[in-house]
Amino acid sequence: MRLISDLSLEVAEYIKKCIEWEINTEFGDDSLFISNFLNFVKFKYFKLNIITNQTFEDYKVKPDDIKLRGMFEVCLEIGLTEYPEFRQEFEKRIIELKRIEAKHAKPEQLNLVEKLIVRHDNESDTEKIETIQKYPIIVFWDFSKESEYALNYGIEFSNRIRSQIVLVHFANPGKEYLDAIKKMRSMVEKYQTERGVKLYIKIKEKKGNLTETLENAAEVDARLLFIGSNGYEKHLNIIAGINIPTFIVQDDFKNEIKNVIFPIDDRKEIKRKLIVAQLIHQIYNCKFFITRPEKIAIDAVKQNVLNNQKFCEAFFKKINADFEVYKIDDVNSFIDTTIKGISNLKPDLAIILPIDNTGILGNSIGSDEKKLIEKSLKIPIIFVNKVQSLIPVLGAGVMW
Repeated sequence: MRLISDLSLEVAEYIKKCIEWEINTEFGDDSLFISNFLNFVKFKYFKLNIITNQTFEDYKVKPDDIKLRGMFEVCLEIGLTEYPEFRQEFEKRIIELKRIEAKHAKPEQLNLVEKLIVRHDNESDTEKIETIQKYPIIVFWDFSKESEYALNYGIEFSNRIRSQIVLVHFANPGKEYLDAIKKMRSMVEKYQTERGVKLYIKIKEKKGNLTETLENAAEVDARLLFIGSNGYEKHLNIIAGINIPTFIVQDDFKNEIKNVIFPIDDRKEIKRKLIVAQLIHQIYNCKFFITRPEKIAIDAVKQNVLNNQKFCEAFFKKINADFEVYKIDDVNSFIDTTIKGISNLKPDLAIILPIDNTGILGNSIGSDEKKLIEKSLKIPIIFVNKVQSLIPVLGAGVMW
């Protein structure tokens, strides 16, 4: 399954639409169902304290706000996981809302709406896969050995979460661009023939900053990005600004993921990584090692770390994940704690929250992250960037 399910995304989208439709007199008798849907979310779904009334009210006021939309999607996903009995109720209501939308759609909108209804009503595997393909896995491809490693990881996750793979390659206009098309088509045919894997390609012209080019290539609805790296800075810098959880891969896939290192520090945003951890757990049923320094000199920092530790422990218990708190001595920084933890535990994956070069939480890859990759013993690292579907809302009072 993906980080955020189709149903959670649809519920958030139709709440946004219902907010607009509720004040539209053209909906006539259907306005009652629209109002009832909003009341159902507010008074029945909120009654279980899955998400706060304030979250809903904020989203109603600013439904186009990306941050609020992301917060709402994550909260819905947590609630549907915890209370699956709501899933069927939401599905029935969404079907009716789609019919209402089709009924009142303008002529130029009708074909799209009808297609969405057909997708939802048709229970064949083909239709289900077609819907899931709205949220692809992206693999950065440069014909290197490392990009093949990244593709193998992408294929593994694609098989697990039923999502298509899009290979993104950058080329200068002209001969380089045309040659890249030929090479990538040949490679795609090879994977299709030898491994039965269907790949999609997207070749982008290099325009200015490579980071901006990659960011434009990774559509908003993409959920994961895989980049093969040999540790060179040119590969690491392109991660900056990418709003997708990003795997840095330096070696080939090792059949499975059993042990995952989950470093914590004093930042409240550390909880953002828990949604990724939940995804990994659901796929591999792995063990998590919550790593932290044994000794922390500053009392305020120590208290924040302890608070994060307790929260993460409670979260892992809630999803029935095996975990262990692993304290590390003789370290002078959080990044050194992570590096030593990797060296001691030799995990199959590390889940990391980036810090930019100024030491502030951000999307970019700073000197600490580069140091971590260099010292990571080539284990894959997933950097949890600022992602719409991974807004840090798993704070106390929100999840439960």
